[in-house]
Amino acid sequence: MKQEEKMEEDDEYEDDEYEEDDEYEEDDEYEEEAAGDIRNFELKKLQPFTFIQMSDVQKLMDKIYTDISGVFYLTTDEAILALIQYEWNQRKLTDSYITDPDACLLKSGIVRQPISETQIDEWDCLICFLPIEPDSTIQLQCGHIFCKDCFNDHISTQFLEGQVSVRMQCPAKDCPALILPSKIREVLKSMVVKEAGSIGREILGDNAVEVYDRYIQEDYIKTQKTMLSYCPHPRCNLIVKRQDILRLDAKCRCGNTFCFQCRRQLHVPATCQMIEIWEKLNNTQSANDIYLEANAKKCGHCKIWIEKTRGCNKMHCISCKQDFCWECELKWEGIHDDNRHYYCPIPKEERPSIVSSVKAKEFMNYFDPYKQRIIDQQRELNLAKKRLDDVPEIIQKYKKLHGCDDFTAEFINDCSLTLIRSWDFIINATILSFYAKESEEKKFFDFQMDILLQSTEELKKASDIPFEQIERDQMMRQNLLSQKHIDGLILYFAENGLDKLDLS
Repeated sequence: MKQEEKMEEDDEYEDDEYEEDDEYEEDDEYEEEAAGDIRNFELKKLQPFTFIQMSDVQKLMDKIYTDISGVFYLTTDEAILALIQYEWNQRKLTDSYITDPDACLLKSGIVRQPISETQIDEWDCLICFLPIEPDSTIQLQCGHIFCKDCFNDHISTQFLEGQVSVRMQCPAKDCPALILPSKIREVLKSMVVKEAGSIGREILGDNAVEVYDRYIQEDYIKTQKTMLSYCPHPRCNLIVKRQDILRLDAKCRCGNTFCFQCRRQLHVPATCQMIEIWEKLNNTQSANDIYLEANAKKCGHCKIWIEKTRGCNKMHCISCKQDFCWECELKWEGIHDDNRHYYCPIPKEERPSIVSSVKAKEFMNYFDPYKQRIIDQQRELNLAKKRLDDVPEIIQKYKKLHGCDDFTAEFINDCSLTLIRSWDFIINATILSFYAKESEEKKFFDFQMDILLQSTEELKKASDIPFEQIERDQMMRQNLLSQKHIDGLILYFAENGLDKLDLS
């Protein structure tokens, strides 16, 4: 008996052991799952941009409609009109609604009580002013009544105006009401919209509704400049969503890179304003103006620019035939001695200031070396882009020589793309260096650029050798080094690198 009890106790003990083991296994699974979540979170954290389609944008908008409708007891139609009015800024809409709900709704074109009480025997269309058949009546929430044909024509005309058709006004004179989006969709779906002209396109109902919804989506995207942007590439329909508010270096899945702020070609670490001013400085007219300011003076009579290359102070204008003094810029006759062409009798303190001329010369002495560096770097960038065109042929030859697959030979293409990225970054970094004043931070920045330039030159050297001599490991190592360096610098300037430089 005791032995049986002992065996039962052992069985219970073993069962407890197994239960504990199961608990440990569950704990391990939980820890693995948690670790996986952390890894996924870290991975997402590392992605400054994600890429979405219009259907994803619509989901974002639908959530906003639900939130606004729930808080303010609005219909979806009313929520759309209110959001469009307040540029999809929920805080502005909320503040306005809390301050004065009626004024907020009226400003948004939302009219809940009929402005016009129309008797059935007074049913005349407010567009054509003809009596309306009862079965051909359109009545809006504001109380105004129209015949179906006139109202359809109104919707069609407004729709063909394009983006502005997201807000269609009631056709009645001085009516503040906007036509509800659901009513617009209903009308568009029931008709064929025809563009003006004898060969105008016809837009079928479902297509017209799709276009109208796209107008609303684009209105939303237009107001979300800090979060959403179309990829500027003409053949790409992806929308870039910014996850990291500090990052501007957008790279779309299509391969296109651009600045998220100005939507132009990517120019980090230089700012949008720096690039704009640099382009103006390199404009032919601007360069000429600076050169003339530094090296020429205007004729006091006809104001034409005259450059003095050598000789005395007596200048002869070939435009107006007048003579003037280079030093004081006054006419020569009656003031200066024809026997002393190198002498000006006007005291120096009374002569025109030469400060602007000196500043222009100093600027050109500072500007020209940077300009030449960028010309040289641009040449290297163009060569790298040209080499990219030859990469498919090089890859095929490399594969044939080594008997490898596409994946193994892809490093050749990766290195070519990194070279383009490196030279592009170096050019924009040179522009940033041009604007930065001398400081310890600038010296450190220039030192970092020298290192990047060296690694880029090494990668170029490794890429330029004949395909028979290509060293895969060496190229991949050099490629990784350049990529990491650029990524690190982009993060540095996105966080606080620009603030450390003196750009005043």
